[in-house]
Amino acid sequence: MEQENSTIAGDSLTVSGTISKDDFINHNRYHIKKFNRIVLLSGFVTFLAIFIIGTWSINQDLWDWTFAIILGLIFATVISSVLLVFAKVFTKFRAAKEYKSDQLLKNEITYIFSSDEIQQKIRKSTNYLEWNDILKVREHPDMFQMYISRNKAILLPNSYFSSKADKEKLKQLISENVSKEKVKFL
Repeated sequence: MEQENSTIAGDSLTVSGTISKDDFINHNRYHIKKFNRIVLLSGFVTFLAIFIIGTWSINQDLWDWTFAIILGLIFATVISSVLLVFAKVFTKFRAAKEYKSDQLLKNEITYIFSSDEIQQKIRKSTNYLEWNDILKVREHPDMFQMYISRNKAILLPNSYFSSKADKEKLKQLISENVSKEKVKFL
C-alpha cells in the first residue's frame, strides 16, 4: 500500500492517497442514501395501499378494518424491508464491480487545496478546479465528498489526512471558499 499523507504549507493543504474498495463502496452508499429512503417510503405506502384495497370487499365492520390495517402495516413493512436490503446489496455489488473496472481510481491521487484553486494530480496529469466548480460538500465519519457534478465527486477518505489539524484546515478552506448552503459538516 502506498504512503498516504498530508501537509499544511502556508495557506495550502496537500493530501494524497489511494481510494480503497471499501471507501468507494461507502461513497456509493452515501450517494444513494436519499434514493433508498424514497424507495423504502414509496414501497411501504404502495404495499399498504395494495393490501388494504385487496381486502376492501372482505372488511365489514370496524374490527375487520382495524385488523386489515394492522396486517397491511406488517405486510408493507416486511416487503419494504426486503426491497431495502435488496437495494443495499445491489448497490454494494455494483460499486465493487465499478471499482474493479476503474483502473484510474486505484492510482495514488494528490490534491493541493489553496484559497485560489484545487489541484488534482494523478499519474502524469494535473487538473485544476476552481472552488466555484464545487456543487456541494458532505462530511461523513470516514470521508469528505466534494461534488463537482450531480454524480461525480472528489473523495477524500480519512486515510488521506495525517492529523486532525489537516482535516480542520480543509474544513476552513471549504468554509472560506464554498457558500455555506452547499456545505454539510458533521
